[in-house]
Amino acid sequence: FMLKFRIQILFVAKRAAIMNEASKKRPGAMAAILSLEPETVEEVCELARDQGRVAPANYNTPQQTVISGEAKAVAAAVKIAEAKGGKAITLPVSGAFHGPLMEEARISFNLELDKVKLKAPKIPVVPNALGKPVTDLAELEKLIRIQMTSPVLFTLTVENLAQEGIDEYVECWPKPYLGPMVRKNLPTGPAKAAIRQAAR
Repeated sequence: FMLKFRIQILFVAKRAAIMNEASKKRPGAMAAILSLEPETVEEVCELARDQGRVAPANYNTPQQTVISGEAKAVAAAVKIAEAKGGKAITLPVSGAFHGPLMEEARISFNLELDKVKLKAPKIPVVPNALGKPVTDLAELEKLIRIQMTSPVLFTLTVENLAQEGIDEYVECWPKPYLGPMVRKNLPTGPAKAAIRQAAR
């Protein structure tokens, strides 16, 4: 078990290194757009694309969507979003993740993934590139291969978990970040779900 766990950790570290290298080669930016619906943020990105590549990267809540792309295009999108009544927070990140600038990283990661033999999960997995439970190995591998350049469908993920009867969440992070977003995505019913911080 410990050997398998060590291999998994090393693979995660390799993935992080690939993304870091891609960020150095193609630096970009990310910004959280608040107080606008996701569809409006998508329109904002379309309007800003004459300044470069930019796209939604994280659908966090119905009123918070993160965008990712070239710095000039992200800056243009921020101005457009603010003109539409939204608020924007530039994120202190090292790269433009879950967007078009991660294409080179996706290709490199897939070459590493070719060296690994995956096994079908024993319990359903909810990949954030889909937001729905998956048990089929082929489908799961396909989603893993596009995850770096696909937006994180967090809202859909939480909604589908609620439909599956999930009412307890454990956040493995030093500070509460995802927990509050879970509550914003579930304003009724499962919003009372237990959300705990994992011990450091």
